[in-house]
Amino acid sequence: MLVVSRRVGESIELSCEQVIANGTGGTGGTDSTAINLESIEITILEISKEKVRLGVKAPQQVKIVRSELLLAQSANVEASKSISKEVLDAFLNLNKSK
Repeated sequence: MLVVSRRVGESIELSCEQVIANGTGGTGGTDSTAINLESIEITILEISKEKVRLGVKAPQQVKIVRSELLLAQSANVEASKSISKEVLDAFLNLNKSK
């Protein structure tokens, strides 16, 4: 884990490189080229006693989700695997009878 200190208004930038082998190595090896893909910028917006507000600027295809929501989603998926077909059918039929 990288730990950095930042002040309000300062930011860090994360970038991803894609390495592409082009096979032109002179001694039987391959040369590779690093292509910088879009980056993610995280800016410190506010610091208070118990919170740090972050701004995240990222490409649209990057999914940004709070970790506690991912944990809850994972728990819900696991819980749903243990529901029997009979219980699920009964639950679905509750709405039909109204």
